[in-house]
Amino acid sequence: MAYHVNDGSSLAMIDDASVDLAFSFDSLVHAEVDVIESYLAQLRQKLTADGIAFLHHSNFAALLESANASAPESGQVENRHWRAESVSGEIVSSIAARESMSVVSQERINWGGNALSDCITVLTPTSSRWERPQRDVDNPHFMVEAIVIATWAPLYTNGGVVDGPGSGNRGSGAKPPG
Repeated sequence: MAYHVNDGSSLAMIDDASVDLAFSFDSLVHAEVDVIESYLAQLRQKLTADGIAFLHHSNFAALLESANASAPESGQVENRHWRAESVSGEIVSSIAARESMSVVSQERINWGGNALSDCITVLTPTSSRWERPQRDVDNPHFMVEAIVIATWAPLYTNGGVVDGPGSGNRGSGAKPPG
């Protein structure tokens, strides 16, 4: 395993065709479209022929577009979590296609509210064994699901304690919604 610090837009330190799985969560949501374009162009070169990238990025441009289409006089949508305003799932799909990558799926998710401000895109090089028609889903319950998973995950970890209905255990205090 290796650790590298980059300049925020370059993957030059990684060998071409050496990455089976690229994973980014809760970081690229703040990266504007120029950074996403830079990373996707390089990521195509870094992934193996059947490599997969799991990227959590902003979908805020879609919210702005929708708000402007429905009520242009209302001004901007509140950007409570500092999401990149130039990025959406659709834009990432377009960039991926331009870079010879295939989007396997996109899950538009909420983050601390009801708006689908974020997106998880799974992509692979064109001609990968994982390539298929793109599947999309809107998931307005992502944050509730995250709480449920965090509540029950200790049951399946070393030494964890579950704090849920009927457990009789004291743990983190988190309760599944119900």
